[in-house]
Amino acid sequence: MQSFFQDFRKDDEAGSIVGCKMHDILHDLAQLLTKNECSTMKVDEENTQPHIVEKVRHLTLLFTADSLEFSTSMLNEGNLHSLFTFDSNSSASALRLPYQASGRLRYLRTLNMRECGISWLPGQLIGQLRYLDLSDNRLEELPDEGCDLCNLQTLSLQGCYHLKRLPEGMGRLENLRHLHISDCDKLKGLPKGIGRLTQLRTLDRVVIPKNKHEEYVSMGDLEKMNHLQLESAAVIYGCGNLKSLSEAEKLAGLMKRGNQVRLNLQFHFPDFNEMVSNDFEIVEALQPPSCLKSLHIGGYRGASLSPKWMTSLHNLTRLFFFRCEVFDTFPPLGRLPSLEELSIVGNRELRKIGGELMGITTTTSSASTSSRINVAKGGGVHHFISFPKLKRLSFKHMERLEEWEGCESATNMPCLHSLRIFLCDSLKSLSEFLKDTPLQHLEIHKCRILSESFRRSGKEWAHISHVPTIQINKDYVKRDGHWIGDAF
Repeated sequence: MQSFFQDFRKDDEAGSIVGCKMHDILHDLAQLLTKNECSTMKVDEENTQPHIVEKVRHLTLLFTADSLEFSTSMLNEGNLHSLFTFDSNSSASALRLPYQASGRLRYLRTLNMRECGISWLPGQLIGQLRYLDLSDNRLEELPDEGCDLCNLQTLSLQGCYHLKRLPEGMGRLENLRHLHISDCDKLKGLPKGIGRLTQLRTLDRVVIPKNKHEEYVSMGDLEKMNHLQLESAAVIYGCGNLKSLSEAEKLAGLMKRGNQVRLNLQFHFPDFNEMVSNDFEIVEALQPPSCLKSLHIGGYRGASLSPKWMTSLHNLTRLFFFRCEVFDTFPPLGRLPSLEELSIVGNRELRKIGGELMGITTTTSSASTSSRINVAKGGGVHHFISFPKLKRLSFKHMERLEEWEGCESATNMPCLHSLRIFLCDSLKSLSEFLKDTPLQHLEIHKCRILSESFRRSGKEWAHISHVPTIQINKDYVKRDGHWIGDAF
């Protein structure tokens, strides 16, 4: 029998199913069985008061005009349990909520008003709500009265970029189990009341305040929440604000409770540019779980970045360094056996990429056998492979970078497919090993010396002439193996 569910979409890192399509037969059957309980209605300028069937329990409203007001007079009073709103013109509109909705919607359990341009919430919300999704709206704050939703189990505020604070009364949400606040970048801390949420199970963002304030929850408070786990994709914002190794170790313990596959460690806020010696000790203590598949480190201000735990992440496939501007020492990333993508963006001190980053050091002989091959069928001769699975590599905004070397005694990046180099104005040449890689796409942008060297008559051309697609300063020199014009 043909499957009722088709075209499954998976999260490549987590391995979980994130979406699928329903077979037509199952869709028609579901509509037949729920025709009096589920309904979808369009609300526009010509139809501002659509007729809602009295027995409908699960309703979806499609708003298609600018700045329409959501009026509860269009809804039945007794039966509605779930309400979803979609704004098809969210870039221009702002859906206005009614000032008082609790009276007419007293049985509502689920309210989803994601991406509706909402900038304000009424103080009085529906008291029986279990699930509230206000993600991707323009909210700057939530009313403290919203913390009277004592039955609320899930609160989602993802992508509320303007949200400056969470209510001080969060501790009154005694049944809250799931709090989603990813991409709420203006939050400076989490309210103290969160520490009293004994039922809280999942949290996707921890914000460590710059200075200790009584209004913010502490790492000690979070550690005592025995049921709390970080979500599989978690952000730790303000790692550089940790005041001691003890606090860092508490955070590391919290990270190990969950099953993280994606972790984002943000050390300092974007306007902070000074060197911080304490960052090195903090990052060393923040040892993430070995199951991690994606790691993003941003705003790090230590002089070196080489935590001992980095090379133990054998499942890591993606690694990003963003605005880690002052360090000049890398861990031996070339030893990571599963790494497929590496991006380094924003470093003003690094002048050379060499054996250290490639994982080729004096101790390579004792490195993991996962980065080796037996080159003699019957013998025991081993040859080190640097970045054995790396496919995508990016260097951007590294103004002082001058040299990039591989190693003749090793195989370098045997799976490399894409290389992008932007704003590396001092880089004189690319490593010679690139001519031995299966590189398919090379993009060089705003790199003055490289742009000249890689003209067809330039001294470095032989290193990249085998690449099928080459872009220099946004212009294609070669595309799918064919030369483009004669500009270069």
